[in-house]
Amino acid sequence: FIISGVSIIKVARHPTQRLLICAMIMNILCMITVIIATVLTVLELSSFDSVSYRNFGQA
Repeated sequence: FIISGVSIIKVARHPTQRLLICAMIMNILCMITVIIATVLTVLELSSFDSVSYRNFGQA
């Protein structure tokens, strides 16, 4: 995410077609990563059973 942000700043200061294409590709990859991470987090939290700490330490 940081590299993607830095590339956007660099494109804004010194726009070239190659840098613009690289920045757009990195942004698209970041968006795909965020979507996958969100889906995986929702799936994990939806299947997470409630944990009771009443008997914690009695094993």
